[in-house]
Amino acid sequence: MSETDRKKLFLLFEKLKEDKKTLLVILMSFIGIFLIFLSEMLSHEDSEAANSYTQINFEHRDEKEELKSIIEKIEGVGNAEVMITYEGSSETVYAYDKSEQSGDSDIKNEQEHIILDKGNTEEGLPVKEIYPRVTGVAVVCEGGGSPTVKNEITQMLKALYGISSNNISISEMRS
Repeated sequence: MSETDRKKLFLLFEKLKEDKKTLLVILMSFIGIFLIFLSEMLSHEDSEAANSYTQINFEHRDEKEELKSIIEKIEGVGNAEVMITYEGSSETVYAYDKSEQSGDSDIKNEQEHIILDKGNTEEGLPVKEIYPRVTGVAVVCEGGGSPTVKNEITQMLKALYGISSNNISISEMRS
């Protein structure tokens, strides 16, 4: 920066000190630009959170492997294989906007799903995911012939899934 540029800049600052209104307008402009920039950053983070939510679904849950791992830790159980049956599939509940309009003698209720614009696609705003109910579990494991092992596994599955012992099958794994 040359000496003449510094002098011009110094004179500009001196004029701004004297003219409070101009200084206030410039400061408000900078604050406005900062707030716009900040809102863009926050809306980008919100859209990333929504994307990560929609990517988690029931098919990606590794429930079968978790259950196998827990069963193999029970006293008297060696290797195990697990099969879980479900009633239906997962369901996503989407947010909606509810409005009420009253006319002369009646009231109209309207519901409209909230849609998110994600560039090239539009998607609903997910509120929650309802996973299907477990209807049965089959376990084949080393030690599965023992009544004690069968009882331990049955009690655990009943507690975890709220299913009756009629919907639980435990068998001995062949050697």
